[in-house]
Order: sequence, then C-alpha cells, then structure tokens
Amino acid sequence: MDPILLFFLANALLFYGLAYVPPTSKARILLFLLIIPCCLVSVRSKTSSYIPSGVGREYIIGFILHANHWLNLAKLEPTPTWSASTTNVWALNQVIGARWGIAWAPPFHKKNPSYVPSRLTFIFTRLWDLLWTSAIIWFLRTYPLNTERIDYLEVPNGFLTRLGDLTEREVIIRVHASLTGYLTQYCSIRACHSLASCVGVLCGQDPKQWPPLFGSIADAYTIRGYFATFWHRLMRKAFTAHAIWLADALHLPKHNQFTRSIIIAMTFMLSAVMHIVAAPRHEVCSAWPQIRYYTAIIVAIFLEDTVIGAFKWMTKSRKAKPEHRGKGDKAIARAYPDKQTEQERPHILLRLLGYVWVLCFHIWAGSMIIFGFWTHCFA
Repeated sequence: MDPILLFFLANALLFYGLAYVPPTSKARILLFLLIIPCCLVSVRSKTSSYIPSGVGREYIIGFILHANHWLNLAKLEPTPTWSASTTNVWALNQVIGARWGIAWAPPFHKKNPSYVPSRLTFIFTRLWDLLWTSAIIWFLRTYPLNTERIDYLEVPNGFLTRLGDLTEREVIIRVHASLTGYLTQYCSIRACHSLASCVGVLCGQDPKQWPPLFGSIADAYTIRGYFATFWHRLMRKAFTAHAIWLADALHLPKHNQFTRSIIIAMTFMLSAVMHIVAAPRHEVCSAWPQIRYYTAIIVAIFLEDTVIGAFKWMTKSRKAKPEHRGKGDKAIARAYPDKQTEQERPHILLRLLGYVWVLCFHIWAGSMIIFGFWTHCFA
C-alpha cells in the first residue's frame, strides 16, 4: 500500500472533526493526534516526491499545522442552522481551501480589484499558467547546469568572509543554484494551484474563491515585502496562529513591538521546522542549513526595519509642509486612486536599490542552504 493514502485519511479526519465534532470536545485533540502520524508516514511516500522542489512534501507537513489551527486554535464550527449538505460542503472547503483561511489575497486585476473573471476565462487563464510553469520546470530539469559533487563538497564555508577568493565558477554555480531553486519552487506551487483551481471551478466553485496565489514581484523591494506581499500566503495563517499561541503561552505582553517581533521570528522558525520534517531521511543533516537560512531572513527583516525606520526619521524633518489643496484637487485625487497608490511607494531609485538588495540576499541565502545541505547530508 502506498503510504500517500494515509494523507487522504488525514484529510478525512479533519473533515469529520470540522463537520461533526463540537469545538469544545476533546475528540478534536484526539483527531489531531491521529493526523500527525498519518502525515509523517505519508511524507515518506515516493508519490509525494513527484512534485518538484519538495512542494508536495511541504504541503503534507504543513497540513499538520493547518489541521491543528482549524480544529483546536481557531475552533471552527459550522452554523447550527445549516443543513447536512451545506455543512459537508463547508467542511470540505476548509480542508481543501485555496489558501487555508487567509483573508487578504491579490486581486485578479490590479487596476480593478473588484473584477472576477468568468468561468471560461478563469479556466483558460489557469490552464495557461499550468502550461508555462510546467514548461519552465521541464526546461530547468532537462538542461541543468553542468556541475559535479566536488563543486559543492570542496567549497569552504564562510561565503561572505571569502568574497575576495571566490572563483568565477563558484559564483556562477551559487547564482544559478539559488535563482533556479526559487524559480522551480515558484513554478511548482503556481502549477499545483492552477490545476487545483481548475478542478475546483469545474466542480462548481466560484472563481472568486480561487484568487491569485502570488502577489506582484514589483512589491518585492524589501525582504519583508517579498514574503508578505509577493510570495504565497498558503501557510501564513497556520504559522502565525501557532506563533501567537506560543506568545500567549509565554505570557508575552500583547500589542507590543517586542512581542510582534518575537511572533515574526517564531513564524519563520516554524517554517524552518516544517521544511526540516519535510525532508525524509535527511531531517537531522538538513536541520542546521534550514535554521541558518530562516535565521538569516529574520535578521534581514529586522535590519530592514531598523534602516527604513532611521531613514524615515531622518527625512521626516526635511519634508516641507503640504500645501493646502482645494476641493477640485481632492476630487482629482479621488478620481485617480492608482496614482495615490503609486505615490505611496518609495522613489523609483530607492526601489531599484531595494530590488538589488533582495536579489543579492536571496542569492546568498539560497546558495547558503543549498551548499549547506550538500555539506551536511552528502559529505
């Protein structure tokens, strides 16, 4: 029997718990404890590795956090007046939802946020997404960079401390490995989401239930913006819910900047744990590279916040007081909301500097985890 079948059992357990077990019942905790081994066994299935870049296995492990969030933290329950069929549909939507409880999602059309495509337009658009993302994955797998084990195993650690000693080949390998790694993961997630959304709409769901999974890359001029706005938010609610629960368990003060920073750090550390467990047979050796990678993200975000805060403080006093605008000017401003949004963004030169910073960070951090994985797991 393929262990992946246990993952379908985990989905059935979550469905049953949401639809038929009251949120105050201890049976929900029991169901969650049964879901854990189902996912831990199914993640070792060969079938789970068919989706490139480990996306399938990460989804399975992420399902554990998602299940506990819905069953025991958020304590979701159907409305008592619903019929049995309505309750079943509701529970099924929670189990296989588009993004597991995230309220905000990128619009279908940037200039018209209320726009929702027709079913036919939606299906053709998502099939096109599935086609081009699959083509990129095929190309990257068919024509990889010509490298050998020695290129990864005989490279000393301390990338930043030996910048002057880097060879041209090492630079090419690091840049290629990082960028293709991110691109493969992006395409894998987007392809799976496109396929699932087509199936969902063909089965009767409304297209508005499947908004775009990724935001605009134009907003990724900071590390925080990259993960908060551009990157997918599929697991965000499950991560933050558990981080907030841990903060409450530690009796940290609420509505406090220190607590918010701790929640951000714990959110990324939970992501690190998820990725570690999603690497069967390499959990121990991949632990340090994953922890180091997500620690680098946390430090980068805090560093960004400090620099941006200092910059705003320095420039605030230099800004002239805004001139009084008449009613006509206000009417014009309301008529062009896109221009208002554009003005709220930093100057184009600052954004270009931010894009370079984000690109360099991901090349460094991405190559750090890839080379670290080779060093710790295949040396």
